[in-house]
Amino acid sequence: MSKSFYRWQELGLLREQRVSTVLIIVLSLLGGLAVYYAMAWGPWAYSDGVGYIVSTRNMINGIGLGLVKPSGIFEPLVSHPPLYPLTLAVTNLFTHDLFQAGRWLDAASFTLFILVSGLLILRLTGSGWVATTSASLLVITPALLLAFSSAMAEPLFILFSFTSTLLLLSHFQNPRRPTWLASTLLAGLGIIARYPAASFLLANLILILVDRSNSLRKRLRSATGYGTIALAPLAFFWLWSFTVRSAGSPKALTAQLDLINKLQIFIRRTAEVVWTWKPISPEVITIAKRLAGHMESIEIVAVIFFSLLLISGLALLGFRSRSDAEIKRDPSGVRQLAVAFTLVIASYVVFFLVIYFISYPTPDIDTRILLPVQVASVLLIIVVSQVIIEHWRQFKWVRGVLGMIMLIFGAGYLVLATDIVTGQHRTGLGYTAKAWRESKTLVAIDDLPPGTPLISNEPIPIMLYYDMWPDELDVLNPTVPMNTITAFGTGNSRAEVRFREGHAVLILFDNFLGQLRSIYGDQADQNQAAFTQGLELIFEGSDGAMYIYSKGSDAP
Repeated sequence: MSKSFYRWQELGLLREQRVSTVLIIVLSLLGGLAVYYAMAWGPWAYSDGVGYIVSTRNMINGIGLGLVKPSGIFEPLVSHPPLYPLTLAVTNLFTHDLFQAGRWLDAASFTLFILVSGLLILRLTGSGWVATTSASLLVITPALLLAFSSAMAEPLFILFSFTSTLLLLSHFQNPRRPTWLASTLLAGLGIIARYPAASFLLANLILILVDRSNSLRKRLRSATGYGTIALAPLAFFWLWSFTVRSAGSPKALTAQLDLINKLQIFIRRTAEVVWTWKPISPEVITIAKRLAGHMESIEIVAVIFFSLLLISGLALLGFRSRSDAEIKRDPSGVRQLAVAFTLVIASYVVFFLVIYFISYPTPDIDTRILLPVQVASVLLIIVVSQVIIEHWRQFKWVRGVLGMIMLIFGAGYLVLATDIVTGQHRTGLGYTAKAWRESKTLVAIDDLPPGTPLISNEPIPIMLYYDMWPDELDVLNPTVPMNTITAFGTGNSRAEVRFREGHAVLILFDNFLGQLRSIYGDQADQNQAAFTQGLELIFEGSDGAMYIYSKGSDAP
């Protein structure tokens, strides 16, 4: 392609396809509003998310980026990359509330992800329907909505990693040093958001090496520079982490490599997760019926409005405007996207498979872990559809069939997405959910003398809301279940000694029995009674109770 083509592509493409551009902008704004609306109770957080929030709060308060353990020892955060808590701290400068900071950060990240992905795909392919369909399906991908409404590193990881690859392809199409540098920096930022982003760096390096527009020597030099710059932030972080004392370590390496068994488990669990990506199922129909009777007016209007936008975007598949038809597309952009998304999928699966083999404990295989694969797969399907349409251009029905498939796909995802957004808006999720935010037992901690050591079956929410890490209960250690449970305070553990000496309060939330049942089965009720035998009840609420050790108790 001549330079004049690329110059026209750069200056004229968005102007010629302003309808697609406007749709992408509106879709990105709707996506940001959707995740912001979902996080009415704050971004959801379980143990890792709480760790990020508390580490950020400690850094803001001058303690440092890390957690204060029950023993009082400060443990720097080195087991996870630091970009998310650092970015959260910067966002907090404008909100002075970490929950709101996380909410705004997620909403902005999702808006940017949809916007940048859509516009870059539009530039690369010159196809309004590919770009609009990509933006439409990304906005309603259930796993993406969950990830971008969390207090986790996924939003930054997904945003930076995918953008780095798309910018690199844009550089191939129209070589410019700033584009190359931006791609490199974003690839590096992705890695210090989440380590699996290294798979995107690998895919990008392969793309550079197979780019035949340059000589082999130039490709090797470019790949070396790209990798060096991208890995620099990680190198600085690791150098810092090695100099920090009393730092928690990442996952250990396992000495036993049961490759065959692990590979079978990996394939089976991966297949189970991939099966959940299907857009139409009996569960979707059930959810749609339930939503029909429980949605608020504003939610109904939003879904209808988005549906019209979705249909408008997909209509570009069958009814292209004259200006769109006159645009001379560079077919290499579609091919490059197909190759890039295939490489991203392959690199990520291989990267995670290696981690799955060698790390201990073995990481879970779930929707969150495989989210990059799902996103790349959705985009790859759309790009392949474009290839099919171009190849069988003379068969008009092909375009209609693919459009109908995309419409069905989008309808199923829209139902699931609506359920996620409205459900989180009403009740929240994880330790930032409505139930925890309104917990009477948590509120009762305010009535305890300041600095009172705590022991609990749920230390994470206490750490989140009160900046203290309670001692945990040995009785809930599923790896070493006790044959006989006695009253708490009669043992010799650090927590029980402090409790017996009258220095600590035991807080048991109402899920304690369920936790015992998951470990001890039918003996759970008996063990719960034995565990609290003779203890003095000082508070009882609808969701938990507080105990102190009674010197005159009959506890054995």
